[in-house]
Amino acid sequence: MICVSLGHISFAEALKIAEESEMIEIRADLLNFSDEEYTSLIHSPAKIVFTCRKDSKNSIDRKSLFSKALSEGVEYLDLEIESTDELLDWLKEEMKDSQTHLILSYHNYERTPDSDELKSILKNCFDSGADIAKIACMVNSDEDTVNLIKLYRKKGRKVILGMGEKGMLTRVAAPVLGAEFTFAAANKESATAPGQLTVKEMRELFKIMKIA
Repeated sequence: MICVSLGHISFAEALKIAEESEMIEIRADLLNFSDEEYTSLIHSPAKIVFTCRKDSKNSIDRKSLFSKALSEGVEYLDLEIESTDELLDWLKEEMKDSQTHLILSYHNYERTPDSDELKSILKNCFDSGADIAKIACMVNSDEDTVNLIKLYRKKGRKVILGMGEKGMLTRVAAPVLGAEFTFAAANKESATAPGQLTVKEMRELFKIMKIA
């Protein structure tokens, strides 16, 4: 399944994409929507991943956004594994009686850690309470690609992706390897990660590769 990541985009564009997609990621750190607009997006036909990355807003504002998304019944909330224990504990308590799945994510925009460190990061995500572990790292070599792909051998629900031009293979192959979903951008201008393909490009490649 392709999850279309929404950032640097107008509400009208976001709503149109949500109505045409199976799944969207709402990047609240890259959007400036009202509560009513977030509600409209969340209640679109698409499955929703909601996140607000660290350093974009203060803790109080992030908690407010996460609470809003949770109360509206999003399918997934995504929080960085590097977040404070206080924020992670708060979010897990808030989610206790919900049907929402917790994604704990790790991002490295400079490099891909070695194989042992990647395994440790994955384990930390699950040990910290993740329903789904997400790891996205900049790929600088073929070895980086191999080390990321090898993580799919490990147990647990996961999304493992490479960033940058050399990481594109991991994004296209992710559904075949066992990822819960893979990410794509609405268009080139609104890409939310280095090397992110557009949803049109991803669908064309899936068709060629005969990936559902």
